[in-house]
Amino acid sequence: GMGRPAQVILVGLWIIGLGLLLRQFILSLFGPVLAYDMLRVGRRSRQIWFRLAYAILLAFLFTWIYFVWVSFRGPGQTVRPKDLSKLAETYFGVYMVVQFIMVCVLTPASVAGAIAEEKERRTLEFLLATDLNDREILFGKLATRVGSLLLLLAAGLPILTLMQFFGGIDPDLVIAGFVATVLIVLTLAAVGMAASVLSRKARDAIALTYLVGVAYIVLSLLLYGLAVIPALKWDFDLLGYTISSEDAAYPFVAGNPFFQVVMVLESRGGGTSDLFETLWHF
Repeated sequence: GMGRPAQVILVGLWIIGLGLLLRQFILSLFGPVLAYDMLRVGRRSRQIWFRLAYAILLAFLFTWIYFVWVSFRGPGQTVRPKDLSKLAETYFGVYMVVQFIMVCVLTPASVAGAIAEEKERRTLEFLLATDLNDREILFGKLATRVGSLLLLLAAGLPILTLMQFFGGIDPDLVIAGFVATVLIVLTLAAVGMAASVLSRKARDAIALTYLVGVAYIVLSLLLYGLAVIPALKWDFDLLGYTISSEDAAYPFVAGNPFFQVVMVLESRGGGTSDLFETLWHF
């Protein structure tokens, strides 16, 4: 069969072709709000400064990790390709942690005020008085803010490409990591947009989005933790299949990034990791 890079390219071409075929439908889905909001948000100078600061931060982290790595090596030791590959994988782990933190912090702050700000400025009534329908307003604003966040994350890609000079990184790990990040952005953005519709003020919508995210992480881990306690474990047979308490709790915790990252690291350490199966569950 085809290798993973070829599969990714094929899927990308398929998505582009599908987008061209459904161009009119996509334009009708977002409406003119998307173009207007993209222009308005894109002109904010702070967006450029955020991207520059993010790229500088990633470059600083790589420099720091490299010098720490060099300092632990004795004088005159030969640098083997395997060692450089470990350095690249270590940096990629730090890179993904930083990217995940940025996504979790910035997504609610960026998206959750989209509709609530219009309420506070008393401009939502003007939008509703136009020919725009609810779908165009919501999806247009959602797509603008998600696109802005993805552009911020893309600012770090030039730093990541430098890893090719240090042994490279497992392509499956890179693809799975970025797909998971995009899924987190979309999930938090959807929760933020719902909170923005329900809240009267932007700060209330942002706080509600953070609260929902934290509550899911804590409660799902708590539920799974209770399910694996030996004294509380149970199982029963259903149509010839044995279902345990752990199996029943797993769907609730499968979307928890903290849980899945730990599971992936443990399984990769034993050489039994299936990244894309874990990503599918996520």
